[in-house]
Amino acid sequence: MELRQLQYVVQIAAEKNFSRAAEKLHIAQPSLSQQLSKLEKEIGVPLFRRTTNNVELTHAGVAFVTKAEAILDAVDQLRQEMDDLAHMRKGRLVVGCLPITGS
Repeated sequence: MELRQLQYVVQIAAEKNFSRAAEKLHIAQPSLSQQLSKLEKEIGVPLFRRTTNNVELTHAGVAFVTKAEAILDAVDQLRQEMDDLAHMRKGRLVVGCLPITGS
């Protein structure tokens, strides 16, 4: 399971359409379908019920999307925190001085 697959599932759930989800993700629709099939095979349950006009989450899909959104939010928070530390917007500053300078 990869982060991008989580993003794909969340986007498909939001759009309820593979073509629109693929467009928003800037990937080809067959590639999106292939990644979803690969993920469903890996976890052993279908995440979506597909019809000719519609895509709906299964019960497992609802649980998966809820957890995937939480994971993606945590990853975004981690990236933001590391960016803040890297650009010194956050963190700890240690200032030292020699005893002779301090007097």
